[in-house]
Amino acid sequence: MKTETMLQLFVLFLLYCKETGTERVNDNCILNNYHNKPSLADLYALFWHNASLIRRDVNSKIDLSTPVRYSKRRTWTINKARIEGLEIIESTDFTAFWTLLPDVPYSNHNTAPYTQRQRCAYWQAY
Repeated sequence: MKTETMLQLFVLFLLYCKETGTERVNDNCILNNYHNKPSLADLYALFWHNASLIRRDVNSKIDLSTPVRYSKRRTWTINKARIEGLEIIESTDFTAFWTLLPDVPYSNHNTAPYTQRQRCAYWQAY
């Protein structure tokens, strides 16, 4: 999409927000890795209209076409888990998963999970 088109769409979006009484919008950008031709025109439109940046996150990409090289410690831990009989299986039981999810980020990072339980079931459908 051309930058001019994005700016025009953004003006229409702002008009819609004004008509509907929307006062705040949170924008989560799609990683450039997923674009055929990344341009960041959406970020430019936000800047052009004096949007406030309230948070910036780091994103990373794993190239699955090359083998993953684990550290010796990680390899040892994986082998220990196999010896202990740990199985990794695919499951759609989000209730069981959700009982574990909130504890891990909070205990390790003092934060709560970003996603919501209902979204997991929604995403699983795709």
